[in-house]
Amino acid sequence: FLASTELEVLYGGSAGGGKSFAIVADPMRYFGFQSCNAILLRRTNDELRELIRSTQLLYPRAYPGAKWSEKKSAWTFPSGATMWMTYLERDDDVLRYQGQSFTWVGFDELTQYPTPVPWNYMRSRLRTTDPELGPYVSMRATTNPGGPGHGWVKEMFIDPAPPLQAFDALDEKGEVMIVPWGDVDFPKNRWGKPLFQRKFVPA
Repeated sequence: FLASTELEVLYGGSAGGGKSFAIVADPMRYFGFQSCNAILLRRTNDELRELIRSTQLLYPRAYPGAKWSEKKSAWTFPSGATMWMTYLERDDDVLRYQGQSFTWVGFDELTQYPTPVPWNYMRSRLRTTDPELGPYVSMRATTNPGGPGHGWVKEMFIDPAPPLQAFDALDEKGEVMIVPWGDVDFPKNRWGKPLFQRKFVPA
């Protein structure tokens, strides 16, 4: 999971596989970049408590001078990087993030979301103008089996390919997502080619 380079990666399986540790450890590689603006989401703030505790044990050791703000629910690092830890409970809550941009987006317990709306919307918030960080913007998620969103998560991440095998991302119709011709957000040599890749890593 931590070594994956695909844009979207799911780490899933039964309890005890280190998923919670992995989701807080993954963005650490970017905290040395001033332009890093990461966000880790759960459905409710109460569900974040264990993750926040893990970061309080880990982040200050790896980045001396890292500071946690309970009021902002965010970490700030000596480089200027920021890591937000907050909630996204319902589909409508995505509007809280309208107009914002993030360089790393993480979801803990992805199958707790009944629809893919939060995941797909937050992908639209994934961007950076920093050329050093640009190639590494990414979305990561962890989950246990089951939950109200088990079906769409399985269809998106597990059904298209065997575990640990990267595959071109599919849309809701099961077709490969393609970079539109003429899209100025991409270099011309990307037009008409697969938009990005996904991967499932079993816990």
